[in-house]
Amino acid sequence: MTADGPGRVAAVDTNVLLPILLGDPADDAEAAYALLRRTAARGQQLRVYLWSVAEMVFTLERRYKVDRASIAADVSSLLADPALAVEPEGLLLEALAVYGQYNVPFGDALIAMSMRTEGIGAIWSWDRDFERLPGLERRAPA
Repeated sequence: MTADGPGRVAAVDTNVLLPILLGDPADDAEAAYALLRRTAARGQQLRVYLWSVAEMVFTLERRYKVDRASIAADVSSLLADPALAVEPEGLLLEALAVYGQYNVPFGDALIAMSMRTEGIGAIWSWDRDFERLPGLERRAPA
């Protein structure tokens, strides 16, 4: 596959996507948005990896103090861009929804959605955040 052909041609890092969400720095946001438009116009997609999404959520929450519901909505909207390919897309989007709706850490939401995908209904953990998630049983090691 060449850079001019259809399909995925490269990955994209968190530091390219964050300016789109933040609008800052403005020049970086403009350049990143232009990259997405060029990529989509060529029928291509840039791969967004799971850990890039996790880093994006962490940075928005911790550094920029964005609330979880806004992060969930904004990141989900960005990941829906046709220039981006996210896998496992369903898992990530479900985890973002759980993260925003149930106010649990993003990592715990990812674990819970992975468990659901595999049909696992219980987790051994001291983390009580799991108790807020419907259909999941938290068990504390004794």
